[in-house]
Amino acid sequence: MNLINDQDVGAWLEEFAARVRARDLDGGRSLFDPSAIGFGTVADRYDGLDELVGAQWSDVWPRTEEFAFDAADARWLDEVLCVVAATWTSVGTTAGERRTRTGRATVVLRRSDDGGLLAVHTHMSMTPGTPA
Repeated sequence: MNLINDQDVGAWLEEFAARVRARDLDGGRSLFDPSAIGFGTVADRYDGLDELVGAQWSDVWPRTEEFAFDAADARWLDEVLCVVAATWTSVGTTAGERRTRTGRATVVLRRSDDGGLLAVHTHMSMTPGTPA
């Protein structure tokens, strides 16, 4: 069995953050299981990747810059079905104004058939009190 390790998780977090920074929705999709479920700041709940992209990413990513996970803060709990808890930072943009945003993420990862990692659940939200 190909167990999940620190290097794999760190690479997945960086790849996903790079896709957010590039506003690359299709690239982000490639990192998720099509049946992923979850929650977000904008979408109360999503069932499946199409809802995640349509209800959350499509609204948030165009207004987000400099998204990054705090890799030193990330923790994961298992080597088969991996639960990652990490904080993140970004710069939000609205009507030409920029402001720093912070938040928290929970990501559940599993191995794909080709050996990569796919998210099957995420919950990403801003730190309470952070203006959108």
